Amino acid sequence: MPVAHFRTDNLITVEDVGFKIYKENNHFKAIPLLSKADLLTTGLPEELLLVYISHCIASANNMEDESLETIKKIVQELEVQKLL
Repeated sequence: MPVAHFRTDNLITVEDVGFKIYKENNHFKAIPLLSKADLLTTGLPEELLLVYISHCIASANNMEDESLETIKKIVQELEVQKLL
């Protein structure tokens, strides 16, 4: 999934990031498959937690712009794969 990476000299690149997804009922945990150093360049936490009910993100553990955009992309991909 494409995620922005903030590089030196104010350069922003968009690179694919894999996630390991865990689901229990309506609760999801998405763990970015990145090193700690790469996590820093994305602004993502070590794990994203969210609750998805009736086609809506009911809550998430991180609502910063970078994380929220990634959460939305994860939900869209899960919908496409019919995993929701």
